Amino acid sequence: MSDDQTNEPTVELSTNDIEKLEEAKLKAKFPNALGRPISGHSAFLQKRLAKGQKYFDSGDYQMAKQKSAAKPKPAGILPTGDAIPTPETVPQLIVVNKWKRQ
Repeated sequence: MSDDQTNEPTVELSTNDIEKLEEAKLKAKFPNALGRPISGHSAFLQKRLAKGQKYFDSGDYQMAKQKSAAKPKPAGILPTGDAIPTPETVPQLIVVNKWKRQ
């Protein structure tokens, strides 16, 4: 027999049929996994994760706490890091030469 001839009839399956076959194989292999959540976590952990995470660690908590209790800033002065400096907004440096004799 040549390589082109086989005893099995060739049947072309659609992608949906292939997906159903793969799903049936998985259900046969793992029959107990049907009632559980997909993630596999406990109900307690699912509840905690559903709430959302407000702080990553204690440092984030402290920074948020300080930000809410911050003192009011004087008008007209921007806090450090909020404004991008330009040559017009940066004050000129006054150089004092203490070695120069007068």
